[in-house]
Amino acid sequence: MSPTARTHGLRSIRGNVRAQFGLGVSLGLMIGILPKDSLLPWAVGLFALIIPINLGATLVAIVVGCLLSLVMTPMAHSIGGIVLSNHTVLSWMTQLSDVPGFAWTRLENTVVMGMTTIGILALIPAYLTAHTAYRDSRDSKIDRYADSTEDYPIVHTPTLQES
Repeated sequence: MSPTARTHGLRSIRGNVRAQFGLGVSLGLMIGILPKDSLLPWAVGLFALIIPINLGATLVAIVVGCLLSLVMTPMAHSIGGIVLSNHTVLSWMTQLSDVPGFAWTRLENTVVMGMTTIGILALIPAYLTAHTAYRDSRDSKIDRYADSTEDYPIVHTPTLQES
């Protein structure tokens, strides 16, 4: 794989303000809903600091996610119980338990697993919602109207040579 192929996705995010906003909101919600005594929100937060995203939108989304997590805890407990009772996930978790540092993720906890599942499932809808809801000042009709010269005549100012 060539170096340009590896950085193509990163370059496409750099110039796209809407993508940065959408990614900031989706990662911020993920960080906000995950329990903070796990390694997962800190890893997602480090990832969010490395890639070019809108950090202001990320911080607001973290606060909103923290408030949502208070309401979603009972639902996350039941979802985590369903996910952890799956035999495939249980064998996967058994294999990963030997990996150093995996215990810090606390994925064996039903609430952490439920919030992680909800966060992963909500990444794409949150991104698409924030991406479409973002309004750039250049997109506004008022700004385009103010920048037009249709209602304002262009006044010719004479130069020194003409006067």
